[in-house]
Amino acid sequence: MRNLSACLFIAALGAGCAPIRIATPEPVKIDINVNVDIRDGGAIQKLTRAASGADEPAPADKTRRQRMAEVQKLKDNRVIGENRRGQVEVVQLSGDWKQHESYVRDLVSSENSDRSSLIAADAQRRGIKMADAEEEFARRAMEGSWPGEWIQDASGKWIAKSGPPKTAASATSESVQAPR
Repeated sequence: MRNLSACLFIAALGAGCAPIRIATPEPVKIDINVNVDIRDGGAIQKLTRAASGADEPAPADKTRRQRMAEVQKLKDNRVIGENRRGQVEVVQLSGDWKQHESYVRDLVSSENSDRSSLIAADAQRRGIKMADAEEEFARRAMEGSWPGEWIQDASGKWIAKSGPPKTAASATSESVQAPR
């Protein structure tokens, strides 16, 4: 009886571990469509597309998109902020960022150059003053900023934005003086 139980156990174990072949006559094809929707309310894209006067993004808009992650990383680390003229500006360059100063300043310069050309094109297309176009661009950029990022208030003081991004309620910010 004991031998019979052992044989049945071994037979069941052997049958349970038999390889199972799963095959299809043709390779399995999977069609995947991925849509990435970056929501900024479209404010910056609308402004930059309007500035170029075309459906296709302006060349400056394309290069801005290419460096978008780098700019956001500097904002997240509170190195740069949105100033009141629609430009980014170095606010606090300390710690590990100090050794990358030339990289940070080159990135800020490139970003501001592209922003300036987009703002100037928008002002010319709409027949408004450059200062008004800068103010509008700055307002939209600040509204799109995340809590904790540096923004410059009307008096020129750097403050950390509070509240959610991209809403009218986000215009209020706590007064946190930027370290110098």
